[in-house]
Amino acid sequence: MKKILRRTLALGCAAALLTAVGLTACKPNPVIDGDYRTPTAAELAHAVSSIDENALLRDPASDAFGFSIQGDIDLNINAAGDSVIMNGEGNYDIAIPNVNEAGSVGKGSLRLNASQAVDGTAGTYVLSGDVYHDSDNLYLDVVDGTEPYCGKIPFGDLVAILEDLFGDVSGGGVLPMRHVQLLKVPSQETQDMEDMLEELAAAGISVGLDDSAGLKLKFYANDDYFRAIEESTTGGFGEIDFRFQGKTLEVYLYINEDGTFEQFSVYIDMGYSASYPEETADYSMDAQLVIRRSQESVTLPEELYDENEYPPLDPDSWATGLRFDRSGDLR
Repeated sequence: MKKILRRTLALGCAAALLTAVGLTACKPNPVIDGDYRTPTAAELAHAVSSIDENALLRDPASDAFGFSIQGDIDLNINAAGDSVIMNGEGNYDIAIPNVNEAGSVGKGSLRLNASQAVDGTAGTYVLSGDVYHDSDNLYLDVVDGTEPYCGKIPFGDLVAILEDLFGDVSGGGVLPMRHVQLLKVPSQETQDMEDMLEELAAAGISVGLDDSAGLKLKFYANDDYFRAIEESTTGGFGEIDFRFQGKTLEVYLYINEDGTFEQFSVYIDMGYSASYPEETADYSMDAQLVIRRSQESVTLPEELYDENEYPPLDPDSWATGLRFDRSGDLR
């Protein structure tokens, strides 16, 4: 249990830092209201074919475009007297000066609080600060626990760090749902809409459509989806009884009447238990991610380009609190 708790904590901290998902003190609303109906293949094909890809990221009054990202996460794990409690929030604004050219800039802030009590030993973890990016680097001005990190990481190095970190985590069996794909939509060039709906239905994913004013799509996991997870987990991990108590998993997309992207959001509210031969672990997670169209301009601080203020960060140095050794324990 100690290894599971520690690796879960590492995963949450890494996700909060490396993805820089913005979170605010006020939780975003991920649900896009609409008069959703179950569409036929013909109705869905007509709605999707009406989307003009050239207009999706284009403001009628400007070539500039932007996104506002908000999110939050609350995670609780309890097993045999051990526990992990984690909550985080933040915000991130991305500005694309010209949709006809490559490049964007972004800035945001994040906060992650975590506490664990394992084998009678309590510990806390706090991550907070500001994050920026331009076309070349990710810039960090954060405090990891009590250790400040102020500097930049080239995107080329960041990709390698992510591959190393999440490759280790996913290979260690942290989350029972790691083998399950949330949504797999076949390419329109090779699959027609009827085939897509059949595949989604077979995976336990339902589809809702509201095309009364623009296009609103809702993808949500139904009972078949969660039942398949329970059965595959119980059968694939030996003597484990895996059961959901709460189960909401929804994905929304909204494109307005002008054909311009307005919002993409994900809403997760889950509780489940995994009973092993010697103990039972209870999990609960509440998370929201909202990406909205935005006209916010982004101005990066001039000091980002001062090598003395934001020197290149050694990946092995700044990620020390997030890495773990081959045994799975944090180091």
